[in-house]
Amino acid sequence: MSQTANVPQGPIPRPSARGSACMTRDALDGHARQTMSDALAATPIKCRVTIKTEGGQQTYDGLFASTGAAAIDAQERIGMRCQVSVRALP
Repeated sequence: MSQTANVPQGPIPRPSARGSACMTRDALDGHARQTMSDALAATPIKCRVTIKTEGGQQTYDGLFASTGAAAIDAQERIGMRCQVSVRALP
């Protein structure tokens, strides 16, 4: 027997009774997508990336969308097991 979740549709009530305006779920989802794309388009972060492998260590600086993006870049550059450390620079 299959069950489906009972997800309410329509406007989400505001926690305060002061205002009558509220956003629909679709509007909230659109707002979340816009906020994420704004964050990705924001000023890049200067990061220092250190990669340690069995063969040695290397360090490089670069501009990235986030420290997570810097860590992914390091994993893609090396392509093997390694330890990655990322530090945002001022």
